[in-house]
This record gives sequence, structure tokens and C-alpha cells, in this order.
Amino acid sequence: MAELVDFTDDDSAAMDLDSEILHARESLQTGPQDVQDQVAHLNILANLLEQKYEWTREPPILEELVSISRKIVELTATSTPNEVRAAAFGKLGSRLGQRFSRLGQLSDLEEAVDFSRKATKHSSGTRRSPWLNNLSNRLAMRFHRIGAFEDLQEAVATSLQAIESTPADDPDMANWQGNYASHLSVRHSFTGNMDDLNESLRLGLEAIKGSQDSPDQPKWLHNHGQNLGKKYLATGTISDLDDAVSFARQAVEATPETSPERTEWANSLSLQLKKRYLHIGAMADITEAITVLEEAIEGTPADDPYRVILLHSLANCLGHKHVRSGAKNDLQNAISIARQAKRALPKEHRDRPVILNTLSSLLSVRYCRRGGLRTIEDATNAALEAVEWTEEGHPDRARWLCTYGRQLAHKSKQYFQLVGEMPVLPGSFTEIGKKAAARMNKIAHDCIDKAVDVTRQAIDSLPPGHSDIPILKADLGNRLNERSVLTGTSNDIQEACECFRFALYSPRSSVRIRLSAGKDLLSIALKVYEAKTVFEIAQYVVDLIPLLVPNSLRSGDKHYLLVDIEGIASLAAAVALNAGQKPLVAISLLEAGRAVLESSLRDLRTDLAVLEKKHPQLAHDFVHLRETLDSAARMDDHDATTNGSHISDERMDQRCVAEQKMSDLVREIRKQTGFENFLLPASESQLLLAASNGPVVMVNVSPLRCDALIILKDGFQHIELPKLHLTDIIGHKHQRDSISTLEWLWDNLVEQVLDELGYTEPPSADKPCAWPCIWWIPTGQLVSFPIHAAGYHTEISGFQSAIDRVISSYSSSVKSLIHVQSYQLPVPEITTGPISPRKIVLVSMEDTPGDLRDLQYAAQEVLMVDKICRSSSMNLTTIWPDPHRQSVLSALTDCFIFHFAGHGYAKKSNPLDSLILLEDWITNPLTVETLIDTNLVSTPPFLAYLSACGTGQVRQEESLDEGMHLSGAFQLAGFRHVIGTLWEVNDRLCVDVASKIYEHLRNHGINDESVRAALHHTVRQLRYDWIQGEGDTTRDARFGDPPLAESDDEWKGYNSEDSTSSSSTSMSDDSEESEYDSEDYRAEEILMSMFNRKPARSLEDEEGSDEESDGSWESESGESSVDDSGGIAVQATIDVDPDGGQSGTEQDGMAAVKRDIGAEGPPGDRRNPLQWIQYVHYGA
Repeated sequence: MAELVDFTDDDSAAMDLDSEILHARESLQTGPQDVQDQVAHLNILANLLEQKYEWTREPPILEELVSISRKIVELTATSTPNEVRAAAFGKLGSRLGQRFSRLGQLSDLEEAVDFSRKATKHSSGTRRSPWLNNLSNRLAMRFHRIGAFEDLQEAVATSLQAIESTPADDPDMANWQGNYASHLSVRHSFTGNMDDLNESLRLGLEAIKGSQDSPDQPKWLHNHGQNLGKKYLATGTISDLDDAVSFARQAVEATPETSPERTEWANSLSLQLKKRYLHIGAMADITEAITVLEEAIEGTPADDPYRVILLHSLANCLGHKHVRSGAKNDLQNAISIARQAKRALPKEHRDRPVILNTLSSLLSVRYCRRGGLRTIEDATNAALEAVEWTEEGHPDRARWLCTYGRQLAHKSKQYFQLVGEMPVLPGSFTEIGKKAAARMNKIAHDCIDKAVDVTRQAIDSLPPGHSDIPILKADLGNRLNERSVLTGTSNDIQEACECFRFALYSPRSSVRIRLSAGKDLLSIALKVYEAKTVFEIAQYVVDLIPLLVPNSLRSGDKHYLLVDIEGIASLAAAVALNAGQKPLVAISLLEAGRAVLESSLRDLRTDLAVLEKKHPQLAHDFVHLRETLDSAARMDDHDATTNGSHISDERMDQRCVAEQKMSDLVREIRKQTGFENFLLPASESQLLLAASNGPVVMVNVSPLRCDALIILKDGFQHIELPKLHLTDIIGHKHQRDSISTLEWLWDNLVEQVLDELGYTEPPSADKPCAWPCIWWIPTGQLVSFPIHAAGYHTEISGFQSAIDRVISSYSSSVKSLIHVQSYQLPVPEITTGPISPRKIVLVSMEDTPGDLRDLQYAAQEVLMVDKICRSSSMNLTTIWPDPHRQSVLSALTDCFIFHFAGHGYAKKSNPLDSLILLEDWITNPLTVETLIDTNLVSTPPFLAYLSACGTGQVRQEESLDEGMHLSGAFQLAGFRHVIGTLWEVNDRLCVDVASKIYEHLRNHGINDESVRAALHHTVRQLRYDWIQGEGDTTRDARFGDPPLAESDDEWKGYNSEDSTSSSSTSMSDDSEESEYDSEDYRAEEILMSMFNRKPARSLEDEEGSDEESDGSWESESGESSVDDSGGIAVQATIDVDPDGGQSGTEQDGMAAVKRDIGAEGPPGDRRNPLQWIQYVHYGA
């Protein structure tokens, strides 16, 4: 027999193998003609060809291998020993199996099973083991292809026979154990039986140990990683998922770069990384998954069948990345790659359904971004084809049904919308219009009914206890709720609630799925359950929220995940009040479910003075782990801004380990006497302490009710606000700076609160220091309203305004206020005696790169501040850092006051990308994320004065409760006080405001009271000047130009479809006439043209059109309304993105800033002159 060649990328080795193949062919032609010798020579040639095929994957070689194997079977049909015939049958079975894997022809697989079975019948003893093993693999293949459970059962049994007929010390034992473990794992996926999975994991480790020096070990590493990923899906234990990533990575690293198997292991690594991304939301994981796949594709020949699998996985990962980033190119590329993968597969290939399912989900995401009837028709057709191609009983069919149900629901919603927008047609078109409307209404009802039905089918097709059932139950709940909303009936609500409850309380659901189900449940639960039951549900849901954002995540990753839970805490608090709970309960729910990112960062930066004194080692360990988690975040931020690189796998693994150790350490600290509440939510006494300087008023806004929850130094108070409604708040949000809105706020909220607190007039003139202080904590849609400016301002004597009764400050949460108040003042008040000068850092940006409008008064402003601060009574020394990010950050580390005069930008797509614009803002921006990852708490600065636009503004609707704006970021970094702005500010007015505030500080000392009073009295004076100059009742209702439209970077409507259309909706190339090919469809087509939309066409018609349609993306970013579980699925996993999409990012950040800030107009405008109401104070 020929020796196996050590075939590497060395050209000489390839030449040696070709030479041996040529020699084998010649020997076959000239050698002896008896059967035994012919078989021997054919086997030599076949073995050599097999080596070459393993390396080159060239289809003609495989065809020749099959042909030679058939010849050997023919020659050994008679007069040969059974073992020779067994080998002939077995090798033909294996090679037919290889050809099936490449071409997907079922006939090859059926033959492969038959010949493999014959091999087992013609062998005995230990020689039978290889053929039993191979038969089990062919049976498993057929199970994957047609879903017959009896094939899987036989595969498991046959694989076990192979092990039992092999001595324990046999070198092949590791291979038999590995294959048996694989079949058990597949059976677990089908039945949910954990015994199968646990045994598979045990045997997988045995296979790894038994193959230490074998080239097969990477395969078992790979399989074990996959099984750990399954265990994670079954148990939700994140350490299993981390181990899955680790084993998958080891498999790749243990395989030579020249080996074709390396691409398969790389694909598996990408799947585990994606799975971890979906669990914990670390952008680094999905970025690395994409990089791994791109590298694997680059090294895979165009005709390699596995390239299709890689393309599919890449399309899948790009789709997930798009859902996170909103970048349209990611989605365009994902759809294009998915189409490419679909075209490359033979129609009978086993992987066709999974690729169709992913393509359907990607098209659905595009539909959610930009609408379009044709897009959702195409998505529905792709999902339907995936279902139809998959036999009943196949383990993946439930997932395809689930996706099909989602697309039908979208389609139903689209048709209901079209009926609602139906224009009145003139003349002879009236009847056509009525018929078309009736048809579209019927289609809408049929689609939502079918969506419910197929989702039920998906659940019913799985065995009880299957890990996918909670996800499918949540899907069914959504379909039922959607049908109730769309059809106006309430019959489905009860069942929808039960479905959501199942998903919420299922231990097999991930935290994201459970929270998504909980949010959906709370929105409808009061229609079904008593208030007490709904309150218990609300408590359970809110308790899950901290589990969503482990400290191992970067701040940006945490923020992304928290978008999904916006509004849960407010709804839970409203439910609690509805159930008759005390104000403290509602306050606690709000504290647990709002400002979660800020809370997690503050926990890491907690004061450890007492712990260090009593338990120094525990304190030391805490600091060490805190620094690991904090430093990782800073390094990630630097990487992201300097070269766009993703986090290294070592750093991600480091952070996961540190997170687990931190959890263990916190539990240990809580065991110590006096530290039982360490890092737990604020206690009742701590909440009361927060109000020591004045009441704290949380204004809770929800669809259910609106209330003021007040913390006083001696108790809690609840004020129901019957005149305040969420719909009215939304109605006023685009006129937040109008007189009518300020008066509306007074009438419906502020007056009632102040009257209840006894603040009915200003303090007497002889007690100017007796002004009461109040801290406002608005929630939800009320967050960016000027509560401090509420009132009637056309007269001074009536005291019908907040500014005439109290000094107002803001906080994102009570916890934030408690932490800020705990910061030690850097120095005593200046009146106590001589002290060393403190630093005030001054930065002005009158000229900003990027052709933005000049700010001619910015320099004047900081020069004026410099002049005032040079007063001996201020005891300040001015620092003028280079206006670049790193220089400014360095200057903040030991400053006392930071004053910035320049442009600020609140980014709608991602609040963590909001920034103050320095010289290097384009390449190295100083963002909210940079600031919150900066820890100045050890030597906390006193005041950040941000004289720029919108530094207290959050423009992203989905993250209002997180309060991640520039002012909050400076406070979270460690500043005790921040003076910021809600909107645009007038450049010239900024000089006057800053002058008055710093003069007040110079005259009254620099302390907590003086900062609050300085801003209050300055703004009150500006208000007085405005009234004196412009306060007649006939003036325009606005103080200045309209603010930026909130929808300036939304995705635009439905008029962006491609120009090509067809009346066919069928995916089949030779399908019969569609139901739309009729006179009724002509009516629909006429109506579609009137809407400037295109009717449905077939999926095949759109193939290749992705690049052409690029121009139809009419906006740079937008809001996502991705369905409850996202639907992007690949192979053996269901991928879930819970309800509530994520806003997209601007494709060109610089262009977006220029658009919003503007490059035109007089240089004196920092933006619109909104006078005085936009200045606000955050802090102690």
C-alpha cells in the first residue's frame, strides 16, 4: 500500500503526491489482471486521491473516488472474503456521504446508508467497529436531512455498539467516543433530555484526552465547544458559554492554517462568539466573529462547498451588527451575502432552509427599518420556502415556522396600514378601490390568523421541556397581542398573558428574553389579572434588570442592552401604586430599574474607607478587581477611537473572569458584620438622608398613570397627578421651550407639588438665603422638559412659577444624589483662612474644525471667567490646556472647576457618543462614554460648567431613563456639581450668564449652596429682564427659533422601494399563477402607485439588486422596530433580539454634526437664542 504523504503547502509535497497518483494509474493499467490485485491497485489509487481531495476539495477528484469505489464493490461482489467486501462497501458509503455533503443530493445519502449498513453485515468482531461508526454517521446525516427520529435513534445505538465492540486501549476509541458524544448531543437538541447532553460532555472530554497526539483532537475540541454552547442554552450558565468560546478557539489554534477543517472550526468559533454576544451584548464578540469569518472566507476557494456556510454565518453576524449599530451598509452587505449563499447552493442542499430563514430575517429587519410591501412579501416567501423544504418532525422546522409567523404578522400590519391610508378614488375607479380595499383587508386578517397558527405549530412540534419553547411562547404571545390590536378584539389577551408569563418565569430563558416577555406582559396584564398579581409580576421583572448588565461589559454594551427595558421601571411603579403599595415601594422600583448603567459604575467606585479599616484584604481585593474592570473599559475606548480594533479575546476573557470574582467577593463582603447591605439598593434611611437639604421629587410617567413620589427628610409622600397624561407629554415634547408648555407644566404638575409641599411664595426679602431647594427626578418622556421653568412668566407679582418659589436642581436618580452628596469637598470654604490655590481649567473653542459656525464670544467668556477667578477671594489658579481630548482629560484629574465654552452635540443614535467638540473631535472625540469611564472620585472636582448646547439633553427616545448626557457624564466621572443646558444657547448671552454666576461665587464663597443659588438668581434675573423687555401677552409663543426636529435622522416612510416590480409573489421558478395575478391585483397595483409604493414581486426578481437599491436608503440612521426575537438564526441555534429595536448610528458622524450644529449663519450664534430656561443644575 502507498504511504500517506505529509501534505502541506509545500509545492514539492504536492508534486510528490501527483507523482504517486500518476504511478498508481500506470501500475493499474500494466499490473496483474486478477481480481485481488486489481482491488489492491484500485485501493492504492483511491487512498492517494482521497489525500488529494482532503487537501484540494476538487469535485472531479471526488467523482473519480466514487467511481473507483463502485468498481471495487463490483470486483469484490463474489469470491472475496467478507472483510474485503465490508471494506469495499464501507468506503463507497463514506465517499457517497462526502458527495452528499458537497452536492446535497438525497440519492447519494440513501446509497451511503445502504452501503454502510452492508459493511456492518459483512464484518465481525473488532473489525466491525469502524463500519458501525461510519453507519452511525450516515444515519445522523439522514436525520439532519429529513428529520426522521428513528434514524437518530439508530445512529445513537449503532455508535454505542462501535464503542462496546472496541477494546478500551484501542487507539480508535477516542474517535468512537467523540462520534457517540456528537449523536447524543443531537438527540438532546431534539428531545431536550439533559442526560444525553451531560453524557455527551463527559464522553467529549474523554475523546479529547484520548487524542492528545492525534490530528483528530481539534475535531473533538470543536464538538465539545458546541456542546458547551448547548448546555448554556439549556441552563443559562454564562461560564458554560465562556468555556464554549474557549474550546472553539482551541480547536482553531490546534489546526494548521493549511487544513480545510480550520474553516469549519472558525465558523464554529464565530457561532459561539455570536451566541455570547446575544447573551451579554459585548460588541467585541460580534466584531471578532465577523473578523474570524472574513479571514476564513478569504482563505477558502470559491468552489469549496463549505464557503456557502461561511457566507451564511457572515451574513447572520452582519445582520446582528446592523441591529446594534444601525449602519445601513452592514444590512445591505448581509442581505447581499445571504443571497449569494442561496444562489450558490443546489436546490436540494440540506443547508438551503437555514439560509432561506436567515435571508427572510434580514429582509424583515430591512422592512422594520424602511417599510415596503415588497420587502415584507419577499421575507415572507423566503420563510415559507424554508418551512416547505423541511420535513415535518425535523428539529429545525419549529424555528422556520417561528420566522414565518413573524413575517406574516409584519405583512398583516402592512396591509392593515394600507387599508387605513386608502385614498378616495374618483369616478370609475371607486368600485376598483373598494374591491382592492376589501381584498387587502382580507389578506391582513388571513395573515395574522395564519401567523398565530404557524407559531402554535412550532410549539406543538417540539417535545415538552425543549429549550426553545419559552422563546416560541413569547413569540406566540406577541402574535396573539398583535392580532388583538389589529383586529380590535380582546379574545386573545388572556392567552397572550399566559404565554408571556411562561417565558418570563422559565429558568431556561435568557435574562433578555425574560425581560422582554415581562415588559410585554406588564403592558397588558391589567386587562386580565388583579392589581395585586400584576404588582407581583412587576416586582419580579424589575428584580431581573441588574442581571442584564454584568460589570464585564463595556459601558457601551451595557447601554445597548438597557435600551430594551426602557419604561419597565415606570410601569412597575405605576402598577405598585395601583395595587395600593406605599410610596417607598414605588420609589424602590424606580431606583432599581432606572439609571442602571450609572448605578453599576457608581457601585464600582463606592467609598471603601470603612471597609479598608475593618477588612483591609477584602478592600484590597475589591480595588484590584475594580481596576481590572475599569481599566479594560478605558483600554477598549482607546482602541475604538484610535484604530477601530476590537477587544482582544484575552481582554474579554480577563473581564469575564474578573466579573465572576467580583460577584463572589461582594457576597463575601456582605457576610461581614455591618456590611450586609454592601452595594445593595439604598435603604430607607439612606433615601431619607438624600432629602436632608430639600425634598426630592420623582415624577413618574407611565401609560397607566402619573404620580409625584416625594422624599422628605422625615418620610415619603405620594401625590397623584390626575391632570398629567403621557399622551399630553408626548404632544408637548416638540414645543418644550414654549410659553404654552411652561404654563401646561405648571397647571398639571409643578403647582400641585409645590403647593402640597407648602412652597406657595418666595422667601421674604429680608431672608435672601432662605430659598428652599428641591431636586427633580423626572422619568420617561418628561426627562428633557424644563420643570424648573414651569409657570406663568408674563407677570412677576403672582408667584405662579417654580422659579419664584424654589431653587430647582436635577438628578438622574436618588442613588446618584446620595453618591454626589457623599463626595468630600476638596477644601474647606475659602472664608476659613489661607489655602493653596485650586485649579480652574478653562477651554474655549471659538473656531471648531469641520466648517462649523464660529463662536465669537467663546473666547470672551473664558477670559471674563479667568479675570473673575484671579480675584484673591476666589483663591483659584487658571489652567489653559491644549484643547485636545487627552490634554483636557489629563487636566481634569486634579482640577477644582472645569469651564468649557464651545459646541456640544447630543447624538440621537447613541447618547454615549454625545460629545463636546475640541480640536480633535473628528478623530479622537471626548464623548459621554469616555467621561463615564473616567474615574475622578478619589479626588472629586467641585464644578463643571458646560457652556455649550444640549449638554443635558438625551435625544434617543429609547434611553431617556438612563440619563446619559454630557452633564450626567461629568457628574458620574466625579464632579460634585454640573451646570449644563437642555438645548441650544445664545453665544452672547453665555458671557452674561457665566459672568453673573462666577461673580456670585466670588461674593458668596464656593460651596454647595452658592452654586445652586448662583444659577438660580442669575436665571431669575434674566427672566426679569426678558419680562421687562418683551413680556407683553401679544409676543410670539416661543422664546427663540424652533429646536431641531426630533425626527431629523429617522428612516423615511415607504417611498424608497426599487423601481422594478412584478406581480408574482411565488418563490418557485415554475409556479402557477399567483393569487395576486388578477383584476383585483390590478386594483392593488393602481393603489400602490398612488402611494408611490411597489406591489409584491418574487424573491428571485430582487436577487442581485442590493447594490442598485443603495440609493433608496433615504436616511443615515433610524429607529428599529425589530420583532420580539429578531429572527436571525443559523444552523442549530435560535438567535433572539427582544422587542424594542435600537436606533441606528449616522453613517457619517461629521456630516450629522454639521447638519445639526450648522455651518451657516452669523458667527455670534452658538445656536438659537432661547434666553434663560435651558440652564440647569445637577448635583448636591
